[in-house]
Amino acid sequence: MTDSLPRAVEVTAPGKLILHGEHAVVYGRTAVACSLDLRTKLKLRPVRNNTISLRLKSLDIDIAFPLDKLPPCRKMRQPEDGIDEDLLKVVQQLVQDCSTLDHGLETRLLAVEAFMYLYCEIVEPNRPSDHGVSIHIGSRLPIGAGLGSSAAFSVTMSAAMLAYVGIVENIEDKETHALVNRWAFLVECIIHGKPSGLDNTMCCFGGAMSFTKGEFTHLDSFPQLDVVLVNTQVPRSTKTLVSGVGDLRTKFPKVMEPLLDSFESITDESIQACSKINECDQAQDDNVKEHFDVLRQLVTMNHHLLNAIGVGHRELDKVVNKAALHGFSAKLTGAGGGGCAFILLHRGDVLVQIVVIEYVMNIYSYNIGLEMIGYDRDALQQLLTNLEQSETVFWHTKLCGPGVALTFKDATDEEWFGY
Repeated sequence: MTDSLPRAVEVTAPGKLILHGEHAVVYGRTAVACSLDLRTKLKLRPVRNNTISLRLKSLDIDIAFPLDKLPPCRKMRQPEDGIDEDLLKVVQQLVQDCSTLDHGLETRLLAVEAFMYLYCEIVEPNRPSDHGVSIHIGSRLPIGAGLGSSAAFSVTMSAAMLAYVGIVENIEDKETHALVNRWAFLVECIIHGKPSGLDNTMCCFGGAMSFTKGEFTHLDSFPQLDVVLVNTQVPRSTKTLVSGVGDLRTKFPKVMEPLLDSFESITDESIQACSKINECDQAQDDNVKEHFDVLRQLVTMNHHLLNAIGVGHRELDKVVNKAALHGFSAKLTGAGGGGCAFILLHRGDVLVQIVVIEYVMNIYSYNIGLEMIGYDRDALQQLLTNLEQSETVFWHTKLCGPGVALTFKDATDEEWFGY
């Protein structure tokens, strides 16, 4: 008779998107971030062998380590204790000795090092059995696009390992969210060195938050917003863009300071507009359109101000201008200079807008009559003509949705565990 396997675990977490205030936040102004419902999903399953395996599709990682190669088991530490440098060095050597990781991005090494370090910190001192563990991670988030892909990875890993050893049974209260978030921040420190903590906090708690001078404030009154996220796939250097803004501020302080103040004013106005939208939604008030129009105007204004401080790009402007031609507001998000923009969808008839935009962007082949979805054929054909040359990637998604989510599964369910 074989011994039973512990429970398997499934965890998902969102990405993050900067709604307003990017770059200005570096100089003490307030910014607003939202969770982005392009989620990362982690599946952890105990297995009847003596290995730990990680499969991370987005980084082309499929690797396994024998349990007897791990550092000796010791007492579990707390995330507030910081990184155990001695343990990290042992883990780094273990990972670097693996020949399957001797090529490609440094990100691959860092991801596996972070995974193994967290396993040694959480699972080894509390392992419920002598079984090994297999982990599969898939994500809809593009890597290196400023959308919190590494933070979602860190949050899902932390929650899954804490759940596997029985420290966490659900993630429904703030205390448990905070525990998962502290471990996720430690993982982010391994990957990034000195992160702000914004990304992992956003991916863990979800919703929306304002942040300034290192302080985060959750915004409970934010509504969920539908957007089409556009990845221009133009590479950029965040460090270079941030440095460029600093150079302009040094050279033209009387010009740049009012611009930075304007970013903060847009952030403040957007918080007020979103609060009023939420109030109207709760009361089913028809005045919601008035407040939503304010939010749309602020999105457009913010994009042009970002161009004024030198972080725009012609491909981002193409997205914004083509969206504007057909009544949508859009802006870059994050560092700029390429990367991503989002198109804010109107309130009401969201499904119609999604169908039209996805049709236009050639994402899916819709075998439908265009008149049946309420759009003039000539207008839609013009939009198609304007956008069909774009070499971009698009997703429909939501902002301000839920944060990390945890469920337990049957470890013997092969269909669930497979991708």
